[in-house]
Amino acid sequence: MAGWTPPADAQPPGAPPWPAASVNPAWTLGGGTGLYPRWLTDLATAGFTGIETFSFDLTVPYPLEAWRGRIRASAGVGAALPPDEVARFDDALGRVLRERFPGEVLQVPHRTWAVVATRGDV
Repeated sequence: MAGWTPPADAQPPGAPPWPAASVNPAWTLGGGTGLYPRWLTDLATAGFTGIETFSFDLTVPYPLEAWRGRIRASAGVGAALPPDEVARFDDALGRVLRERFPGEVLQVPHRTWAVVATRGDV
């Protein structure tokens, strides 16, 4: 299993706050650390042993249009809002990004976290 969540400070410098919460207040999955310790209990309870984790941070370059697509597709925006609200949000985000980062590639911090375990009955 592996998971990705941006660290709490994973906004490009000068970018607006993580946008999903601003357009979808019902979305409560933001602000995580990118680590999932509860998954370890789930694995142990399910009979997995030799549970190990690792994580690493890296910066991923995103052209502005790619970042807009990433945010549009996020669970808090595209997967949760009606298409007309997604379009309004995307237009607003596009304006902010063009004003603050004209022609730039955003350098977005990411955290990758993985867990490796052995199933007890194998």
